[in-house]
Amino acid sequence: MAPTTVKVVPKDKVAQIVAAAAKRKEDAQMLSELFADLLPYFEVPDTRQWNIWLRRYDPDVIAESLERTAEKYENQSEMVEKAIRDGRNVPKELQEGWTLDTVLRYATGVMIKKTQESHG
Repeated sequence: MAPTTVKVVPKDKVAQIVAAAAKRKEDAQMLSELFADLLPYFEVPDTRQWNIWLRRYDPDVIAESLERTAEKYENQSEMVEKAIRDGRNVPKELQEGWTLDTVLRYATGVMIKKTQESHG
C-alpha cells in the first residue's frame, strides 16, 4: 500500500483563510440587509450566491451594483405601469417581469462591467 501524502497548511495560512471566511460572512450579512432594503419584492439570495459574489467582487462593487439593479427595476416597473395606465401596448420583454434570477443576472452584469471599467 502506497503512503498517502498530506499537504500541511501553515497555521498562519489557516488563520488567513478563517479570517477571510469570517469577513465574507460579515459582508454577506450587511449586503443581505441592503438587498432587502433596495429590492424588497424579491427573496434575499442565499449564502452560496453571496460567497460567489464576494470571492469575485469587492463589497463596494456589489453594493453599487445592487443599487443600480434596484434603480433599473423601479424604472422598468414605472414604465410598464404608465403604459398600462395610458392604454398603450407593453413590449413583450417588459410584460414578463423580473424574477430573482433576473435580478441576480442583472446585478452580476453590472458587477462585471464595473470591474472591467476599473481595470481598463
